[in-house]
Order: sequence, then C-alpha cells, then structure tokens
Amino acid sequence: MSFQEHNMPNINIHNALFSLAQHNKLSIESLEIKTHDFWVIVGGNGSGKTAFAQALHNSLSLYSGEYQNSF
Repeated sequence: MSFQEHNMPNINIHNALFSLAQHNKLSIESLEIKTHDFWVIVGGNGSGKTAFAQALHNSLSLYSGEYQNSF
C-alpha cells in the first residue's frame, strides 16, 4: 500500500444532516477519518455522542449532504 492509499479518507462527511427523531437533526459540516486515525468522543449526558457514533456507522437516515464510507 502506498502512502497516498494509506492516507486516503475512509469516511467523508460533508454538509450532512442526519435524522435523529421527530424534529431532531444532527448536523456535520465536514469530517474526514483516515485509516489508522484515532478518535475519542467525549461529552456530557445527552450531548450527542451516541448520535455521532451512529452517524459514523451510517445507522441514521441521511436527510441531506454527502456521506462516503470505504471501510
């Protein structure tokens, strides 16, 4: 695997709006996660950690925007 291939994003999210519940939405303006990146999600109760993880896993409905996952 070349450096370029190794450094390519595996998850790309741009201008995305995910549906959470009846009127709740999760907005992600721009996010790239590459192979071997290490991320930690922290926050208080009800701050959206689980919703964010569900968006990364593509478990939420994408209302608008772009989501690409090449894992």
